Amino acid sequence: MKIKSLLAVAAASLAFTACVDDGGNEYHSTSFYPMTSSGIQCFADQTVDSVRVISYDSWSLTNSCPWMEISENGRPAPFTVKIPAGFSSSNRLDLKLQPNTTGMMRRTQIDVVSSFDKIGTVSQTLTQYPYHNVIWPNVKSVTENGNTTYNFTLNVDAAGTTGDEIKNCLKIKLFSADATLTSAESWVRPKKTEGFETAKLEVVPLAIDRNSTDAERTAVLTLSSLGIKTQIKVVQAKAGK
Repeated sequence: MKIKSLLAVAAASLAFTACVDDGGNEYHSTSFYPMTSSGIQCFADQTVDSVRVISYDSWSLTNSCPWMEISENGRPAPFTVKIPAGFSSSNRLDLKLQPNTTGMMRRTQIDVVSSFDKIGTVSQTLTQYPYHNVIWPNVKSVTENGNTTYNFTLNVDAAGTTGDEIKNCLKIKLFSADATLTSAESWVRPKKTEGFETAKLEVVPLAIDRNSTDAERTAVLTLSSLGIKTQIKVVQAKAGK
């Protein structure tokens, strides 16, 4: 089973063959790096990313995606990378994305065409989600009548917390320097509301008042940047819970 698994991973990650062609190349391979089964995953406010192409053969790339630009060493697609026989090359593709303000997940495919016919086209999928990168609480998706919503809910007990200790918190990674975090209710107060560092994991403690009522209550926290809003519900148990 272990050998089969390794072979499956290798087959999914690259296209290769070994033979002697007219140019004298004994090894042919074209692959994306890194490469995972889920492809490249980006978030709504993420406007840059990159991936490498490692190849022993010349290759070309075109791009028809209306919301993403692709370039290599400053050259926008379409372009061709020439690799002499007997050599290999690792080239970085720079990806420039538009913020995803559609409210829907969207996908595109990056296709690299090898000059070696037996390899042909090697592809990598890119997914851009319609929400910010909220690591905690976890996202839960719900699909009804063909429409998918993405929900974040943090459940807390009635006792509340001062926010000085990391008991109830958010874990987020934002990609825009102008991002803000606000609360619609005064009984939930994020300890940090702006000045987030880009592409860095941030742990934001929440100061939560005690719920002394006999009813559960809900507050909505909102992450905002680049025209994107991600809502996180904080649900507090009633007194005694």
